Amino acid sequence: MNKKGQQTVGMVGVFMGMFVLIVVGVALFQATAQNVGTSTNQITTVNLSVTAPPTNGFIELVGQEIFGTPVIINRTQPTVGNQTANATVFTFAENVSLTTGVKTITLTNNGYPTWDEANTLAITYTYGADGYIDDSGARSVANLILIFFGLAIALVAMQPTLRNQFLGAIGK
Repeated sequence: MNKKGQQTVGMVGVFMGMFVLIVVGVALFQATAQNVGTSTNQITTVNLSVTAPPTNGFIELVGQEIFGTPVIINRTQPTVGNQTANATVFTFAENVSLTTGVKTITLTNNGYPTWDEANTLAITYTYGADGYIDDSGARSVANLILIFFGLAIALVAMQPTLRNQFLGAIGK
């Protein structure tokens, strides 16, 4: 029985399996890292021009999580000039979208007909994009997933060396 021949065939299998695991692991790591980055760092400030919602109605805006205080300006009051809305006129909220079923930002007209759908509004606000993780603890755990995923790939790559199979196969 040729023990060295059998050992070489075994090592080829180990290296092929290790190569496949590393390639698949790196591909999955890249996709995971992109999604974690989008979910934890996607904060944007936007300036929108929208038609005001009807009295006691609402419209859905871009984003999932709202930060700070939005500014709403009525652009269609030529006799009065630009008017800034306060919290009694409009309400910003995070609700579940009626069309998509995901969390979204809504702007509700609280019953002021002078600010109804005949008016164009300029809105400035800061938001977390779709998929943003609003809980700080969850954002930290999402980053830890990447660290442990990278360590797992490194351990797979070092497996033959850790078992001394590699050094024994090359005669050291």
